[in-house]
Amino acid sequence: MTSKDYGKQILTYQIASREMRYEIENERTVYLQGGPETGFILYGKIPDAADVSSVNLAQVLLEFAMSWQAPPGDQSEAWRHLEHFGRHIGEALADQIEQTMPVSSVLQRAAHALEDIFRSLDAPIANQQETENELRYELDQCPLHLAAEVGGMSREARPAHHALNAMFQGLVAAIDPGLRIQLTDRPNARPVIRLIAPTIEAL
Repeated sequence: MTSKDYGKQILTYQIASREMRYEIENERTVYLQGGPETGFILYGKIPDAADVSSVNLAQVLLEFAMSWQAPPGDQSEAWRHLEHFGRHIGEALADQIEQTMPVSSVLQRAAHALEDIFRSLDAPIANQQETENELRYELDQCPLHLAAEVGGMSREARPAHHALNAMFQGLVAAIDPGLRIQLTDRPNARPVIRLIAPTIEAL
């Protein structure tokens, strides 16, 4: 018996041209695909294009950041859009996890979702530690910094991180408001993410 595959479109965003910054070149849709047994994955694809147009979540965040690094003006508006973008994706993943893993513990559901995000970013986990009320992940390297360097988008790394952090925060808040997440991403250090379960856990 095969695992059921849940697939849906989350949102569509515009892609700015890399050659002529701030000029809209195309648009890409973010998809959520997979199932509770195999894991979910988030990726972007240009509608009605071949699969070669697919990019991972790191590229999605960098592209969206480039679109909102836009001409000088109200930078606070750009950061609000980045935050909304990240939170929306995180909440969509949390909703899918809640629907397909309703009997798991809060920490288990959040861990499953975090690992889905790591997989979507192509970010290997270097170390994982677990206690009764906490999970700690150490990534091998920062997937956004790596993708930014490879794609020549270093300028977009910081705003993309803002969207990613909002994604994490939106995810855990949607699973359980009492769940906490702590993110450490210092320059030249491996990123560390800690999940801390609520004091009283609701199944």
